[in-house]
Amino acid sequence: STDRIATARGGARFLRQFPQRPAAARYSAPGTCIWTCAMLINKAAVKALPYPITLLLFQTVGTVVILEAGKALRMLHYEGFRWEKGGKKFLGVSIAFVIPMVFNMMALEHVSVATVVVFRQVSTALVAVGEVFLFKKRFKTLVIVSILLGIMGSLEYGFSATDFKFLGYLYSFLYAVSMAINALYVKSIFDQLPQMSSWEKTYYQNLEGSPFLLMMALPLESI
Repeated sequence: STDRIATARGGARFLRQFPQRPAAARYSAPGTCIWTCAMLINKAAVKALPYPITLLLFQTVGTVVILEAGKALRMLHYEGFRWEKGGKKFLGVSIAFVIPMVFNMMALEHVSVATVVVFRQVSTALVAVGEVFLFKKRFKTLVIVSILLGIMGSLEYGFSATDFKFLGYLYSFLYAVSMAINALYVKSIFDQLPQMSSWEKTYYQNLEGSPFLLMMALPLESI
């Protein structure tokens, strides 16, 4: 009886170790799945309506409308737009937020979703390099090896891909670079941003990113 209780307690202590360790893996897998599904939808949308920036504008405006509707129905809670609080601080973040999305959609016009996913791995490596030089961060050997393996896999895919188009690969590369710049820029000014909920940050990013997309769509995609 005593041995069983001790064993049960020991097992409980052992199991309690696991929720913290695999958390990143547990949340990254669904996140990657959702992100990939979103790209598949975007690929289909770009094929049906070949105006990637305009499609992004619809998405950002639609997001703002959905958030405002949720707020009106008291399903979501966040403060309204205030230039002094978040408008001025989020302006650069909003622009950095939409630029990778633009290159992503433009790349999907020319190459497959798999190719864009591969270039996403390049952005991970660029972020790691940026963190080493800008923030003096040090990575464990296993992290470095995993990044190098990802780069090697990306190169292998690039040499064997059947959907090679210079413009598509150029947009994909610009997407990877802008994603890395976005991540490093947001991290560098994160402490300067006001304390906001995730809904409020999403609201500001999409609201302030929409005029920027409109200014790009009008001269580039005159329908």
